[in-house]
Amino acid sequence: MQAILRAIEPHLKASKQARTCREYLLANQHRLDYPRFRRMGLCTSSGVVEAGCKLVVGTRLKRAGMHWTVLGANAIMALRACRLKPPLRRLLGASACGLTDLTELSCTPEPGL
Repeated sequence: MQAILRAIEPHLKASKQARTCREYLLANQHRLDYPRFRRMGLCTSSGVVEAGCKLVVGTRLKRAGMHWTVLGANAIMALRACRLKPPLRRLLGASACGLTDLTELSCTPEPGL
């Protein structure tokens, strides 16, 4: 991070983009500490998220002949993710289904899921 900030420094006076970039990096430095995240065993690539999206969205919403409204798609994705991994309920938020309370979702996995 420090090397990037040093590389930007000569351009700060003449470039608004360089100043904006520097401000962003400084404000988000705690979110960009990838070496620390890897030491903690956290994934820092997008592949896991992309695979999850393909599993949750692709296999459920893109079946032959299916057509969805945004509200309907959001609701079924929330339920699908919930059934695949119940802790996702906390992350999804009830608004995906227009619900005010996540307890309204039944996320008890069926045997074999």
